[in-house]
Amino acid sequence: MSARSRTQRLAPERPDLPDEFDAAPNSIDSGASWTGLVADASLQVPKVVFDLEMVQCVWRNVDATAATLKGLVCRDVVFEGCDFSGAVLEGAAVTRAQFVGCRLTGAIFSGAGNCSGPSRRGSLILA
Repeated sequence: MSARSRTQRLAPERPDLPDEFDAAPNSIDSGASWTGLVADASLQVPKVVFDLEMVQCVWRNVDATAATLKGLVCRDVVFEGCDFSGAVLEGAAVTRAQFVGCRLTGAIFSGAGNCSGPSRRGSLILA
């Protein structure tokens, strides 16, 4: 009898978030760099955003329907209940991001780098 080796699956790393957050602005500017911010449904997402960087942030119930986010960089970010249907995340770099209860119907992650499943380097968690 031969023993079959099982491939051990690595659990994705969870985002590393701070204990407290500051409130995010009500709109996004291209080239903005956000650290330790929480955004809610009041956030106005323009149709096109270039080079947004988010580190240790949370988006809750944000409507990003049909938005184009070019050059998005996310590290240690949680998206909760957000709507990304029809959104284009072109050239996104996503590390330890978690999408919880988000709508992603028709979302396109084109040219995305480091947007991987379970690994120790980067993780995209869809829950």
